[in-house]
Amino acid sequence: MADRAYLLQLDLADRLDKHHADAPMTQRLAEAQALIVTEAAYGPGTYSEQVEHHLVAGLPNIEDGDTRGEYAARLRLIAQGVTP
Repeated sequence: MADRAYLLQLDLADRLDKHHADAPMTQRLAEAQALIVTEAAYGPGTYSEQVEHHLVAGLPNIEDGDTRGEYAARLRLIAQGVTP
């Protein structure tokens, strides 16, 4: 699951950067985008939902004032093992 989580975090970061990187980041947005990337990778269904819950549980906290781009950068650093 760790390898998949790494790839999904990178997919999520790419998606956040690609669409309105300067827009504010919210928890609701993180959850919605996590569902989109897991369904894109695994299709809809129970397994995808389980993977999405695992992905969301491992996401870092959203700091006040975070933009989508800033959060995406933090996700990449965590996925690459640069920062915890």
